[in-house]
This record gives sequence, C-alpha cells and structure tokens, in this order.
Amino acid sequence: MSFGHNNQPSSSVKTILIATTLLIIATAGITHSVVADVWLDAHYDSRLEYADDKVDAIKLIMENECLGGMRYTVYVFGDWYKDWIIKYSLPYAIVWHIASHGGFDSLGNNFLLTHYNELIYGQEIPDLTNVHEGGPMYLAFASACYSGHPRVWSRTYMLYQGFLDKGALAYMGYMYTVGDYEAFLFARWFYHYAAGDDGIIHTVGEAKTLAKYMVPAVKGNIQLYGASNIVIVDGYYFVNTCVKGA
Repeated sequence: MSFGHNNQPSSSVKTILIATTLLIIATAGITHSVVADVWLDAHYDSRLEYADDKVDAIKLIMENECLGGMRYTVYVFGDWYKDWIIKYSLPYAIVWHIASHGGFDSLGNNFLLTHYNELIYGQEIPDLTNVHEGGPMYLAFASACYSGHPRVWSRTYMLYQGFLDKGALAYMGYMYTVGDYEAFLFARWFYHYAAGDDGIIHTVGEAKTLAKYMVPAVKGNIQLYGASNIVIVDGYYFVNTCVKGA
C-alpha cells in the first residue's frame, strides 16, 4: 500500500486511508496462534537512494512463507505525511521501520524528516503501549542519519527517548551520518537474522551484532536502545513449524 510521491493526496485519498486503517485494526487478532496477524510498517522517502529497495527487501524477508503460515504482513508506505505517520502508522505497527533523512535542531534535539520536509521529534511520538492486542510496539528502527544519537544535554529530548517513553520495547537508529547503501545492506541483514532466516531465533541485540559483522561500515554508528533481548517472531510457531516442519 503506497501513494504517489509527487502529488499531495486529495481528501478522498485520506478518507480511503482512514477507512483502510480502521479495517486493518478491526480484522487483526483473528488467529493469534501464529504471528500472521501482526504487521510491520515500512516507510521510505523516495529521495533516498536504495530506500525503496530496502523496504522491499524487508517485506520479502518478513513475509517469508513458513510451511503455510506468514510471520508478518508488511505494509510499504512511500512518502507519507507526518500527520499520517503519527496518527495511522505508529500506534498500530508491532514493528515500525522508516528509511528517511534525519538531523538536529539548534537546541540539539534530533528529528526525522519526511519527504515533505516535516520534522518528527521525540516529543511527538504517540502512545505505543497498545499497538496489538494490548501489547506494546516491539521495535522501532529509524534508518536515518543522527536518528540514534544519544542525549548529550539535559535540555534535549531525543528520538529514542520519545519511542521508549511512549512504550516501545526497543529503538534503533544511527548515531552519525550513514551512507544510503550501507543503511540498505544493514537493514537487509538485520531483518534476515531477526526473522530467523538462518534457522535460528535471534534477539534484536544478536541480530544487530550479526548484521554489523556483515556490514562493518556501520560499526560504532548503529545504536540500539531499550530491551536488546526481545525477539520479533513467534518462538513457538517458528520452532515447531518453520524449523522442525511440524
């Protein structure tokens, strides 16, 4: 599900978006015995090279068929407005990914930049404690320059603080600038390991470490905040169906 990159959406398109979002919410949670009823939202800014390739790779990995079952449904959104992201994506995705630009303001607060040059600050993150059947967002991965920078001054409020304070279990981003191709490669390897495509259930911390080994250029740059010991696939379903073939 994506929208055009160059034209401002009409009110009718926004109405369709809201209706579609409500339909997704209403129909989620029917078969919670597997992870097929949860979703990952993957956003990208078309101005970034490899950004669409990155989210397409995430979709391919996370929707990997597992002997009749799907781990995730991945929705790909190109060039969304800030208001749409905050209202119709963040509160509902169990894993949330964005490939965009990022930066700092004059006070030292970092932000994400939408395709339309709107700034998303940590203070603007909505409640993430009830994104799926009463559970919190597992992971937010902001693949953008400076998105993972730590807090330096007491007066600043960083993106990772906004996500964790609002209920996300883990948040990942880049401390410094990052090349488009390196970011693409790291994301692809990270989700490869996090989804268990090597036949092993990895925590997000382990997946990050393994992906850094495959993409040495991001070492010392990619940062993980919050719980590093969470997994983003259903362990029972993965072991008994994906691995053993039960």
